[in-house]
Amino acid sequence: MTVLRQQALQMLEEVPDEQISYVIAFLREIRKNQNSTDEKLTKSRQAFQNLQKYRRKGNKDIDYKNEIADAIEEKYESIG
Repeated sequence: MTVLRQQALQMLEEVPDEQISYVIAFLREIRKNQNSTDEKLTKSRQAFQNLQKYRRKGNKDIDYKNEIADAIEEKYESIG
């Protein structure tokens, strides 16, 4: 169980019984919204998720600091 879930359960334990109905209604609303958004994916979102299936990690390691330094040097070499 994650720490965040443990904190939520601990807070739930502290809620008085007469107010627990509000928590239940809130959780039902969250679940309903989550289900409706899952079903109603836009075309662009569906296309994006389809493309993500083919995504792979590159096999070439890039030294970003060196790349930036080279780009800056190339851009400003005519100044100095």
